[in-house]
This record gives sequence, structure tokens and C-alpha cells, in this order.
Amino acid sequence: MNTRSGAHLFLFAAILLLFSGDLLQSQEGPSKSPTDVTVSDLGLRPQKFDGQLVRVQAWLVSGWEGDRFLSDPKPQNIRHGIPAYVWLYCSLEHEQQVYKPIGHRVGVYGWFTGYFHFVLKPQIVNGAFYPGNLQFEATEASIPEQQPRTLAQAIREGDLKEVRKILRSVTTLNVRDEYQSLPLFEAISSGHADIAQELLAAGADPKLTESDGSTALMAAAWHGDLSSAKALLDRGVHVNAADVNGQTALIFASQTCPDGKMVQMLLDAGANPNAKTIHGGTSLMAAAGNPFVAEKLLKAGADPGAKTDSGHTVEDDACDRGEKGHFRVCELVREALRKK
Repeated sequence: MNTRSGAHLFLFAAILLLFSGDLLQSQEGPSKSPTDVTVSDLGLRPQKFDGQLVRVQAWLVSGWEGDRFLSDPKPQNIRHGIPAYVWLYCSLEHEQQVYKPIGHRVGVYGWFTGYFHFVLKPQIVNGAFYPGNLQFEATEASIPEQQPRTLAQAIREGDLKEVRKILRSVTTLNVRDEYQSLPLFEAISSGHADIAQELLAAGADPKLTESDGSTALMAAAWHGDLSSAKALLDRGVHVNAADVNGQTALIFASQTCPDGKMVQMLLDAGANPNAKTIHGGTSLMAAAGNPFVAEKLLKAGADPGAKTDSGHTVEDDACDRGEKGHFRVCELVREALRKK
């Protein structure tokens, strides 16, 4: 072999080795370094991140049937209607790396690494379970020792002092928290009227509604929170607003108000005693077993002969029952029908 042919052979071998190395590298695939994303990113652009290894800074919150979900650590950055939850699960081989630092806790804050999956048609398990389209196959979790408290947690615990502290750094109160609830609704539903007042004073919008159209006034009416209801009415909320089922604050109050005080407050504010649900139900029908409420509604002009879409009446509800409360409502309704 001459010098020139030997040089050519060496060059060919070098090229072959280089090509083989590139081929081997391409077969092994790119390096597995996760992409930093937010829960909002995953909700806004699920197709972009589908199948990718990502790292998410998030709150781990509980959901239905004991499952856990990742939620954005800054819910004020979530645009209304954007999914704020990503279902978290892991394989057996990664249980130690994921669940050991978490333990049995929920409502914890940390960093979660894993593969994001956008599932167009999630599988229904046991005929009912539906985890959703956004799914996170976790491979690792890192939970700091010191856990900051969120506004939602402080509200649920009724810690007014902590709420005031957090409010100093909160830019808006009109976004959903990590539990997918508005802070004002959270306070009223948790039975913390003092915190609800604090939130209203700090700028919480009393006229915002939940996705089903329910209002803060409906929540106050259902829970019998007179002070919150008065504060909301003083701020000009629509007393006759209805949710997707046609239910109003007065209809809610008529079901749960034992002494009629909430009902009277709403009537004084202009609540319509004859407002109907989508199936024709009325406040008087909701109060079939409560004579205190039924009497106030009838005095305000509630129709004793109103019928549902199926032909059901207040008299049917009240007079077909033997309980004392129903019997008295039956008397009130029949007396009103005679005068009609």
C-alpha cells in the first residue's frame, strides 16, 4: 500500500467513525433535560408540550376521589377560563422519587418533573373517574421544608391576621385560587364573614360570578351570612341575578333560612318572589316546610298557585306532608289561594 492510498483509507475510516458517532447519538436521542413551564403554559398550549419532559413549579392540591392536581402558584396570572389543574400520577418505578418528599400531604408547594400528556379522550375508570385532558406523569418531586401559605389557605383556616398580611402583596383579588375558587366566595362559603368584609374592602369585585353563574350573594344567602349579604347589597349587586339553572339568591335563602331574616333582607332589596328556575320552581316551593319564610314570601306577592313545568304546585308539596311545618304552610297557601 502506497502512502497516498493509506492516507485515503485513514480519511475514510475517520469519516466513517464520525458518521457512526452521529448515528449512535441520534439513536440514543437528545439529552433528557426538562423544560421549565408553568401550569398555565400547559393549559394554554397543551399540544406544544405533549410528550415532553418538563419541570413545573406548582401547588399540589386535592381533587375528587382523593386524586392530586398541580395548580399554578400564581393564580392571578391565569386568564379566566384557562384550565388551572393538571392531574398528577406516576409509575411504580418513580413512586419513591415522587411520593416520598410529598408524603400524604396536599396543598403543598414545590417543583415537579415529569412527562406532560395531552389526552384528547381521557379514559373513564370504574365508569365514573375522569382525570381530564391535562395529565402529568411525574418522575420526581422536590418539596421545600418551609411551605408558604396562600391566601386561599389562610381564608379557609379563618386566619384574618394572615389574610391581612398576604393582602399587602397581592395585586388582584379577582382571580381563581389554587382550588379554582374566587377568594370572596371562599370566605363566604367557609363561614368567615370578617374575612369577606376584609376582601371587599381590599378590592374584591362583589359582582363576579362563578362559571355556573352563581354569585357571592347566592353563597351568602345559602349559608345564612347576613353581614356579607348586606355588604354585597350595599355595593349594588344584582339581587335578582340567576345562575344557569335559573336559581336566585332568594330561592337559595328560601331553602336554608330558618327564621326568615335573610329572605326578608332580600325582599326588602327588591328580590322577585316569583322568579322561576328553568323547570318552573319558585321560592315559595323551596320554602314548603318553613312557615316563617312562606308567610314573608306570600306577603311580598308570591304566587300560591304557581306550577312547575310538570304541573307541580306549592300545595302539592306542603299539603301532602304531615309534618307540622308543612301543615302550617299548607294552611297559608290555601288561604292565599282563596283570596286570589
